[in-house]
Amino acid sequence: MEKKLREENFSPERLKKIRSIMMNRDVSPFPEGQVLEDALCLAFLEIKFEGYIPEWGEDKYIRILQNTLVKMSEKAKGLALTISYSPEGHTLLQKALVS
Repeated sequence: MEKKLREENFSPERLKKIRSIMMNRDVSPFPEGQVLEDALCLAFLEIKFEGYIPEWGEDKYIRILQNTLVKMSEKAKGLALTISYSPEGHTLLQKALVS
């Protein structure tokens, strides 16, 4: 991919930025990286979040949710609260938010 981007005249600085985002390294300096992180976390919460409830104990589940939430911007956390969860999923999310 990098070769193709170089062929398209992307600057070395832009390539470094893209590489960092794609490798999921420290994305915080890049607004695009935070948007990507927010999208990935929101997709997890909306699509996969509740599928793991039967597999994981409450402590593990809350820890994973906390690790997900810490990666998210405040705006994305607000959006996460608008997703429709089961009562059990909602309770686990609330516990992760207050812990």
